[in-house]
Amino acid sequence: PSDSSFALPDKLPSLPIKSIQAFVDGIALCVLLSWLKPRSVPRLHLNTESSFGGRENIGFALTAMEEMGISKWDLFALPDLQNLKNPAKVVDTLEILALF
Repeated sequence: PSDSSFALPDKLPSLPIKSIQAFVDGIALCVLLSWLKPRSVPRLHLNTESSFGGRENIGFALTAMEEMGISKWDLFALPDLQNLKNPAKVVDTLEILALF
């Protein structure tokens, strides 16, 4: 990891997670992964009004999970989350992540 990797701030805003919709922009997922494995996310897009920031956040999260040892076959695909194409696959991946 480079020194420019995203690091969690000392105080995090509260992240109310009420449904899978809360993960669509990738922010909560990146924060979770950065907490589990510091510096696993290179940067975080907080302004996700355009789909680019959300796509990149989810991509960072998927890469981090694979680097943590989750098989790429167990990972959801970007459209599974961003477009809610397969929320069940997203939940399956999060359940595997919960084992870490």
